[in-house]
Amino acid sequence: MHPDFDISDEQIEKQRVFLRNELSRLFSKGRVTILIDHANLEFALKKLRFRFDYEKFLHDFQEVGNLKGVYCFISYIPNDYKRGGFISFLEYNGYRVIRKETKGHFNIDAPDALEVIEEPEVFTDAGSRLAAEPFRRIKGNVDVELTIYALEYCRHADHIVLVSGDGDFRMLIEQLQKNGKEVSVISTARTYPPVVADEVRRQADNFLDLDDLRILFEKE
Repeated sequence: MHPDFDISDEQIEKQRVFLRNELSRLFSKGRVTILIDHANLEFALKKLRFRFDYEKFLHDFQEVGNLKGVYCFISYIPNDYKRGGFISFLEYNGYRVIRKETKGHFNIDAPDALEVIEEPEVFTDAGSRLAAEPFRRIKGNVDVELTIYALEYCRHADHIVLVSGDGDFRMLIEQLQKNGKEVSVISTARTYPPVVADEVRRQADNFLDLDDLRILFEKE
């Protein structure tokens, strides 16, 4: 439920039914493949303060359409056990994870970098806490990998769902449409500035705002 509104359980259920019917209308015809730019999705979720339930998301799309696969493109640092556990969780629940191994960079303000917010506490053998590491970022761009999969491995899909608002994907969307695919984009325009690039939203056949889907996919 959206944190800014206090609505009854009956109203919540009506909204859920409406949204599921809308998803069914959009995705019940043809073969559907979902491509998730994980860094962009997590950035949008953070901006929306949205605790996203990946299991619900996959389950609902399996229910409403002929889902052929859900590919999640994710960058990680070797020996990052937290990220490794998350990848294992996704794979266990039916996601196909395409990993991109990357390296940590310290104090680098790259435009395609992912912030590593939760640094582990480090202690000496004597139990005293060491000084925190410098602020760290990792290079997290998976645009090339996602584009290759979209063009090479989704040839038999009729409908591509791109979970990203990255403006670099506008030309990819256009090419998929030229290849006869319907393309839907899931991101958000309800942040300032919007996470979804205007050119991507306009190019897509359908645009679904994450904030509208909160009532279906928020963790309880």
